[in-house]
Amino acid sequence: MLRITPAARKEAATKLKTPQRLSILGILEGGCGFTMRFSLIQGDIPSSSFNCIQEDGIIYCLDTYITEMYPEAFTLDYVENQGFRLYTDSQYMATHLKILDSVEQV
Repeated sequence: MLRITPAARKEAATKLKTPQRLSILGILEGGCGFTMRFSLIQGDIPSSSFNCIQEDGIIYCLDTYITEMYPEAFTLDYVENQGFRLYTDSQYMATHLKILDSVEQV
């Protein structure tokens, strides 16, 4: 499940180009230990699986890999001068996120 705060909806609406789709991608990194790095990508990401919701004409998609690793509800928020942040009820997953134009920028 993905919740979008009013601040995140407003900022996404000003930053996204048409068609308005924001994909939240999770990338597993590390060797013996691991961490998941999160990225906000404008548009569709080929060959990836997402759970999507639509709010105010914008499609928000959460990588199913993220929900498999962390089976919790996620919230996408925006804080002025800090960027987007992604969190669950129990922890912050990522802060200072910016919307990237393509997956190649990850």
